[in-house]
Amino acid sequence: MRPWTDQIDGRSARRWLSLLLLVALTTRLAWAAVMLEREPRFDELGYVGHAERLYAGQGYVDEAGQPSDFWPVGFPLVLAATYGLFGSHPTTAVGLQIIIGTLTCVLVSTIGERVLGRSIGRVAALVMALYPTHVFYGTLLLTEPLFTLLLLASCALLLWSLRSGVAGAIAAGAVLGAAILTRPVLLLLPGLVPLWYAANGIRLRRALLLGGLVSCAALAVVSPWLARNHHLSGTWTDVSSTGGYNFLIGNDRAAFGGYAHAADLKERLRAGAGYDWSRGYRLGWEAVRAAPVAAARRALQKISYFFALETDGVLWNLKGLRAPVPLAATATLLVLANVAYVLVVSGCLLGMLSPSPHRAATTLFLVVSSYVLLMTVVFVGDPRYHFPLVPFAALMFGKALLYDGPELRDGLRRGEPAARRRLTQWTILNAAFVLLLLGNLWLKHLEAQTL
Repeated sequence: MRPWTDQIDGRSARRWLSLLLLVALTTRLAWAAVMLEREPRFDELGYVGHAERLYAGQGYVDEAGQPSDFWPVGFPLVLAATYGLFGSHPTTAVGLQIIIGTLTCVLVSTIGERVLGRSIGRVAALVMALYPTHVFYGTLLLTEPLFTLLLLASCALLLWSLRSGVAGAIAAGAVLGAAILTRPVLLLLPGLVPLWYAANGIRLRRALLLGGLVSCAALAVVSPWLARNHHLSGTWTDVSSTGGYNFLIGNDRAAFGGYAHAADLKERLRAGAGYDWSRGYRLGWEAVRAAPVAAARRALQKISYFFALETDGVLWNLKGLRAPVPLAATATLLVLANVAYVLVVSGCLLGMLSPSPHRAATTLFLVVSSYVLLMTVVFVGDPRYHFPLVPFAALMFGKALLYDGPELRDGLRRGEPAARRRLTQWTILNAAFVLLLLGNLWLKHLEAQTL
């Protein structure tokens, strides 16, 4: 183990927590100071508007005062509660995001230390504390930071439920329900939990019991909002009506797989003075059936958008500033964000290829990431959708940096066939990742020329 990791590993729990909090808060507060004059843009306006109206006692209504179900309720509800404690001010919202990001770093450390070892957990937490895109999101009033924290917490509780049983399963389901209210994309994830339990040595009957408890607890949290939206839409599956809109964006015949879309797409969903968002499912499915080969090609394109370079954290922030930002500064921030992204993903791939000291954690990461990727293929691709998986990738990166990388190097020096096979596999996976990145750049070029 290297000297710097010795210093981290040798710190007491209190001194380590102090260091982690110092690094995570300093980076985020420094970035917030740079973005002090920034104003919310795009989706942020929807979330902030709902939070302000909730805080004012108007309920979950749109700008016209009509009950709404378009934007998921989780983040606006938490933001409104924060306004109630500290006042409705932009710095209140940014402060909330900074605290959420810092808590995510602490949770990464806790999970990593318990399931992969102290040094891995602490290195992964430092990676998260310094990871540029997660730092940049501290000044974006979007759902990703809260969703990431809730997803990570539910996974921690699922791992705990392997020992605690019923209590852990119920707690995991409740937190997962809160994550679903924040980003409804996880609505079907509880159905996969029994398979994860069974894959980790739990007998089938008990796996079904624990998985059922996770699902029931999640449903208990989500059901009041489902009932409220049923009164609006007449369906029992409406956590947020954005689903139909996103489904059409990703599956329209003119789609490239990302959020760029035809100019008339939204008008196709108009119904009187408003919109019938559920029509997007029907129109999107008609496009898939009419051209299945093109739909299959779009599925691969959506995957490329999922793994695309991380630009949103930088560009969304800079577009909210009144004064133009020098091109050199923008380019520097983008390079910084994506060097970190590529390094963490590459290390994660090696960590996933190598044997893990905690199989349950690795399989849970695979289940969650595969599910999120599948939802991308079904709906629409965007690099924001891999944002909640970065903490898991950081844990695998820490494992690769401290153990798998040195073991691979030593194995290659000794001429071990297993080491050569692992190097070949890692090289292939890295090449596939780079091809996805390059392919996505080409797709964005076509977008700019076509849409």
